[in-house]
Amino acid sequence: MNPDQNFQQAIHAEIVWKTPEVQKFAVALIKHALDLNGQNFTTDIVPDSERGTGTGIAGTVVEILKNANLIKSVGVTQGGVFYQHRMKSTREGRNSAWLNVYTITSTALAQEFLKRNGKMILQAELSLA
Repeated sequence: MNPDQNFQQAIHAEIVWKTPEVQKFAVALIKHALDLNGQNFTTDIVPDSERGTGTGIAGTVVEILKNANLIKSVGVTQGGVFYQHRMKSTREGRNSAWLNVYTITSTALAQEFLKRNGKMILQAELSLA
């Protein structure tokens, strides 16, 4: 969990005000990550058509999924310090922003997450987000 109190408050605000968009992105991220069959990934795997319109949703989702032990950061630990693996974004308009790399912690957990959350989003709710 990110210990920054401002970051935690931002996550809570995203959940309160953009729950359908947050859920939609989380489901899309896990679905596309599973499609990679164990390969590492960034949030770029979610196409623009499956992203919400708000800012910060990808970061919120990643933090929630990490805290739920569905994904974990990829990197190396040297001298007791963890160094996150990062890749440049390939999405249009992202200007090659650096993105953190993740992996699914458990295929079974990810599949259960999709089973429980994959069909809960109502289109009417998304139009309110």
